[in-house]
Amino acid sequence: MTITTVVSKQTPENWNDLIKTHKFATFHQTPFFADYWNKTRGQPSLFISIMDGDETLAQLVIHKHSLLQRKLESKISSLSLSSSFFSLIKNVKTVYVWEYGPLIFNQENKSKIYSDPRQSVRRRKKNL
Repeated sequence: MTITTVVSKQTPENWNDLIKTHKFATFHQTPFFADYWNKTRGQPSLFISIMDGDETLAQLVIHKHSLLQRKLESKISSLSLSSSFFSLIKNVKTVYVWEYGPLIFNQENKSKIYSDPRQSVRRRKKNL
């Protein structure tokens, strides 16, 4: 088995269909939330699929986030997140965050998904 990690800025074709089948899926794994994040924060989201051939073993949405923006939001609550001030600092001290996940569709492969990625994972960027 060769596990491949596919990273994409675009929603993969069967993303929503898989979310509907997972009992622990939430709104945070949907492209709708990724779109909301982009509109409110001005930051992109990435869709990560962990694949074994054509089978999706797991998927996760991660969102780019500025730690500086987060820190200043609480101190300057009168400014809107879409203000020009926040758009200037949105790329300072960035990290990627996620809510709940990854969604693992085949629990038998859980240990392989969480194993040392340097041993068994090939990474492939798609539409970046």
